[in-house]
Amino acid sequence: MLNLDDVQGVRLARALAGRGPNRAGYSCFAGVAAGAGLESHAEAHAIEVSPKGIAFDVKSSWGEARVESTLLGRFNVSNLLGVLTTMLVSGVAIERATAALADLQPVAGRMQRLGGGGKPLVVVDYAHTPDALEKTLVALKDVARAGGGRLVAVFGAGGERDRGKRPLMGAVASRHADAIMVTSDNPRGEDPGAIIAEITAAIPVAHEAIEDRRTAIAGAIASASRDDVVLIAGKGHESYQEIAGR
Repeated sequence: MLNLDDVQGVRLARALAGRGPNRAGYSCFAGVAAGAGLESHAEAHAIEVSPKGIAFDVKSSWGEARVESTLLGRFNVSNLLGVLTTMLVSGVAIERATAALADLQPVAGRMQRLGGGGKPLVVVDYAHTPDALEKTLVALKDVARAGGGRLVAVFGAGGERDRGKRPLMGAVASRHADAIMVTSDNPRGEDPGAIIAEITAAIPVAHEAIEDRRTAIAGAIASASRDDVVLIAGKGHESYQEIAGR
């Protein structure tokens, strides 16, 4: 099973050409999988991203179908397509496979959706590095724009850990979020205010900073409109804070 949107997947497809059956690939770009020289393939077409989730058409060696999911973010199109192709290769009928995808739910704290239904869409994610925060914000910006709303980022940085990432995370939020709330995220033995100051030093745009995480989250949600997307990043599935050794 090869992801043909990854350069290594393409290299493997070429290296395995003519070496036997059961080679399959998938791609989110038209013509890529079909032109890879594999026995079987699947492609995503007409991709839609919205606050409701993602949807796309599948054209494959096993037929065509429509996939609809409540999972958020364009990157999950590739994830779902990979799962779908694996099921199809394993002999699962395409109708049954796409129906199964519709029931999938995110892992707790990983692009986990809350709210919605007349209230802001709140997304909880474990992103706590500059790279992870950027990827999450980019994915959710598409969601916010599709719904006509803003992207609000609530995040912080851990204490007694890599201090170099703090300004980087502030800069990332400045590039991708429409509103920023900086707060505590496991300050441990450090002064929460000092950590926040290192983050906000790299934020050249308007922002808020509240040390108490509960208060910061409540404030960000309360100030958001029903069309906005509020990302609560850093803690994910964790329901605790490490503060002053406790």
